[in-house]
Amino acid sequence: MDDLSFLLDQWVTLSIDEYPGHYGDAVYFRHTYNGLLALDNEDIQLAKRELLMAGKSPKAGVISSFGPNMSLAKRLLEAGEQETVLRFLKHCKGFWFFPFRLFFAKNWKRDILAGKMPNFKAHCEIFMERPAVADKDCT
Repeated sequence: MDDLSFLLDQWVTLSIDEYPGHYGDAVYFRHTYNGLLALDNEDIQLAKRELLMAGKSPKAGVISSFGPNMSLAKRLLEAGEQETVLRFLKHCKGFWFFPFRLFFAKNWKRDILAGKMPNFKAHCEIFMERPAVADKDCT
């Protein structure tokens, strides 16, 4: 287990009692990081499961306001996993507030269905400041 995995596990555990408003954020980013690690290890099936589990995260402060980090979704799209990413976007309706979700997700879905890579912009950087994790060219 690397340092970031350990810290994310601690965040999930701590947020249950100490910061319940951020529990969903912790769960979401733990699954996202697990999925990125799975892709680094060429385990696409695990990465797909982690993305879908991230999409089923409980509502929370950051992901409800700013939306999901799309680093894992982008990498899965690059691997040809459009169906999984579309299912993930559908799951995000459970935690992502209405006006922002419609503005971004609608355009992303349209691009994916057209076979294009969506421009995720800052949605690849939310909570992923570490250079080893963040996708620098997410546009």
